[in-house]
Order: sequence, then structure tokens, then C-alpha cells
Amino acid sequence: MYRQRHRAFFVYGFAKNQQASISHEEEAAFKKAARYVLELTDEQLSALILSGQFSEVEHNG
Repeated sequence: MYRQRHRAFFVYGFAKNQQASISHEEEAAFKKAARYVLELTDEQLSALILSGQFSEVEHNG
């Protein structure tokens, strides 16, 4: 999960009984993705949601 102000991005999850940890290569890829995602403007993020590439989860409370 990556957080930035009022945003949180859930990227990848797995049960610990399925996989012990992520590899160094996966960690590097997630860090690269985090830099990209956290720099998105509101307009870019809205376009990704509208195109179905991202999903929005509403927080009520």
C-alpha cells in the first residue's frame, strides 16, 4: 500500500501461507510503480479510473 495525503493505493496482496515474501526484483518493481503512481495528477488518476485500469474504493467515515 502506498499513501499520499488523502489517497491510498493498494497494489498487491498475498496470504503469508502462500508466499514468504516478495523477491528483490518485485520490490524494485513496486518501488518504481510507487514513484509513478504517487506523481499522478487528479486528472490522470480520474482517467485511469474511467478506463478501468484503476479501481476506486470509497471511504465512508
